[in-house]
Amino acid sequence: MEGHKKIVFGCVLIFAVLVCAVFNQLLNALVAYFDLFVYGSAVEIAARLVPIGVGIGTFAGLYRYPKSYQYMTEVVTELKKVTWPGSKDVRAATIVVIIGVLIAGAMLGVFDTLWSYVIRKIIEYGG
Repeated sequence: MEGHKKIVFGCVLIFAVLVCAVFNQLLNALVAYFDLFVYGSAVEIAARLVPIGVGIGTFAGLYRYPKSYQYMTEVVTELKKVTWPGSKDVRAATIVVIIGVLIAGAMLGVFDTLWSYVIRKIIEYGG
């Protein structure tokens, strides 16, 4: 459990920074939409400091709350048990996907051409 402390810290920190960035964009959009900058520099200062406070609060809340810390530690523990595929397996799966996409694309192209020909003939016949 102690070895995962750095990973959990990093994940919580990244999440808090993302929350700060999203909240910053949201708050700036709201301030611009309602044109609150006319009220002076206090609104601008608040629009910059509030997201930072929300980010710090998010970090502190997630990192200090025992249930969230335990959950993230368990996630890291389970992810360390995962066996990732080797490069040969990834390469083979990628080739299979590319071939499958090409075959599906060719089939859709043939059906599209066939149906457009049939529809064209129906329209010519009725017209």
